[in-house]
Amino acid sequence: MTHFVPRAALAALTVTAALALSACGSNPIADAVNGAVDNAVEGAVEAGVEKAVEANTGTDVDINVGGNASLPADFPSDVPTPNGGSIFSSIKVDEGWNVNYGWEGVDAGNAAVSDLVATLQAEGWTETSVSDMGEFKSWLYENDTYSVVITHLIDTSNDTVSMTYTVATKATV
Repeated sequence: MTHFVPRAALAALTVTAALALSACGSNPIADAVNGAVDNAVEGAVEAGVEKAVEANTGTDVDINVGGNASLPADFPSDVPTPNGGSIFSSIKVDEGWNVNYGWEGVDAGNAAVSDLVATLQAEGWTETSVSDMGEFKSWLYENDTYSVVITHLIDTSNDTVSMTYTVATKATV
């Protein structure tokens, strides 16, 4: 277990580098080349990180980053998801899911996050925690089966919103 922390740190750094690479590109030719390289790098990083985590923890992990990222296939259908936005990474570990969304346009992103929070409330989820630090907000909701954490980051300088949505079954919390 003593080797897990450095490997986990390396895995996190590798995923961060892959995400940074997927944002590169300044012209159509460079974008095409970078896209092909990014897809190859993302696939290799995903497989490498998954193997490292699985080998060190015995836990099944599924990681998707970049342009091919999507909601995990087994994401619970009874947990609401935000409208619109782009998924730029998702991670599935045991009975937990983490999905990172992004929106171009602060108004669109804020509306989607507000709608998600309103949907959770309308469906009877209990708000157990909320934090508002201006451009960074977070909420924790629970029902009988799941706990969800929403983190909402507004980047006014780039006119973007990012949201991390973490869902865990109550048995794993």
